[in-house]
Amino acid sequence: MKRKHTKRIGMMPQSTSSWFIFISILGVVLTLISLFVSHGSNFSRIFFKDTIDVGMDFFHSIEYTKARSPYVLYGTLYPPLANLLFYCLLRFVPEWQLEDWAHTFSDSVALRTTENDLRVWQSTMFLFIVFLIVSAVLLILMVQKHFTGMKEGRKNLIGICALLSYGVLYGYERGNILILSMICTMFFVYYKDSKNPLMSELALIMLAIGAGLKIYPAVFGAMLIYDKQYAKATRAIIYGVLFFVLPMFIFHDPWLGFEIFFEKIFKRSTVSSFSVDGYGFDNVVNTLVVLISGLIGREVNEALWLRIVPQWNIIVLVGLLITGFFMKKRWQKTLCCALAMMLYSDQGIYATMFFLIPLMNLLQEETVITKKNFVPFSALTLSVVLLPIMDAEGAIISYEYGRYQFCMLLFLGYILVHTAKQMISRYRK
Repeated sequence: MKRKHTKRIGMMPQSTSSWFIFISILGVVLTLISLFVSHGSNFSRIFFKDTIDVGMDFFHSIEYTKARSPYVLYGTLYPPLANLLFYCLLRFVPEWQLEDWAHTFSDSVALRTTENDLRVWQSTMFLFIVFLIVSAVLLILMVQKHFTGMKEGRKNLIGICALLSYGVLYGYERGNILILSMICTMFFVYYKDSKNPLMSELALIMLAIGAGLKIYPAVFGAMLIYDKQYAKATRAIIYGVLFFVLPMFIFHDPWLGFEIFFEKIFKRSTVSSFSVDGYGFDNVVNTLVVLISGLIGREVNEALWLRIVPQWNIIVLVGLLITGFFMKKRWQKTLCCALAMMLYSDQGIYATMFFLIPLMNLLQEETVITKKNFVPFSALTLSVVLLPIMDAEGAIISYEYGRYQFCMLLFLGYILVHTAKQMISRYRK
């Protein structure tokens, strides 16, 4: 009787999960070495630049709900559901502590490192600690759900590697609740086709909550359209509208709040400067333009490119969502959604945690590395792992964002080639 041999690349296993675990651990070790050698000075080069602002997305957001006017008084960009969450957290803070809190954004920034810094006090700091613990546990449990037939040790390692991914750690450093939105979206992707009607419906609600916390994960609703689940898509839209609209009425001046919120969203989506920092479609093109201009020795006409390129962001978003109709596997469809979300506008490095969704699906569906999945697997892994990549002083492009821009190009190339092949195949039939 012949023994079955595991396919190998040289002496290394071809398993996608093994390579993901190996590269993730290697990246963490290299980062720790970098921080050790630099005596911790590289923290602000790998993560957020402001060394006294750690966790402030969380603490500021609690602060903004004090007077139940987060939009009118602070002009916050968070959707109503997110502000409702922080208002609920505010109820755990003693009233005597609220008396010394700032009433404007600039004043709240000025309170950092003072005795009234929210990070100094027991109640607010404890809430932050609980947020970190709960979200970390939920993320690991959600990741483990993807690998039901796998050994416990390997599942645990994958979950830990996901937790120690760059986007997740960056989000924790900022104290950003995007991690909750991502977990909700991951729950939706995993359970939307569940045979249990309760879990299937809960998946739609979780998508609505994820979009209600951060808006742009709503693009993953395209998964329902790809699978021709139109009734579910309709219910998901209804849930989404309810979770977006109703929380606003908890706050004062709800209609003015809607007006300010949409005005902020519009301003944020409007590109006003030529920048290579970021991974939106315009940032990727700008970087290519700068590199090509440097090679041929010509100066970049920034005003011209600023007029042309940003207008393509929405076209790229729609185009990528359309390519999802030509994808057969779940990880391919979620990749189209995640890439569309990323290229539409730069969301900050922590948003790259959404690439964990197609990556976890790929590890589940593609257990072995092949010629067909090598590029997307490599790009997804490179997109999420923690690495000590830091910008060099005086460099014309950002190394920090450069790896994401490189991955975006790999994703675009893979999706376009795969879509073209599918279109040709359908035409021949």
